[in-house]
Amino acid sequence: MQLGGYRIAGGVSLALSPWVAHRDPRWFADPDTFRPERWLDGSLEGLPKYAYFPFGGGPRLCMGASLAKLALVLVIATVVRRYRLTLAAGAKVSPFAAASFLIPQGVRLVPEART
Repeated sequence: MQLGGYRIAGGVSLALSPWVAHRDPRWFADPDTFRPERWLDGSLEGLPKYAYFPFGGGPRLCMGASLAKLALVLVIATVVRRYRLTLAAGAKVSPFAAASFLIPQGVRLVPEART
């Protein structure tokens, strides 16, 4: 079988890296910049099917994906309603590759109560 000009032997397992795919400049403008508004401004409409796959895809799609997204929205909404979070002075965030996901190292946030 040929894939992107490479011959892949039968029985070989392939893995896709969301970290690499989600930073592909073909699909994401300024891929290394934290711009959460990119999900709201319409710039990501028309992405190819697996340009963004935080929970895997196809027959290996995480069965908890819907619950995880719902929980994330609820937790974030609850926290940001009460606090403004800023990165602590001197904190240096770096990714750490675990088995199937990345763990941010060095995240230290300072909560400030909203009034």
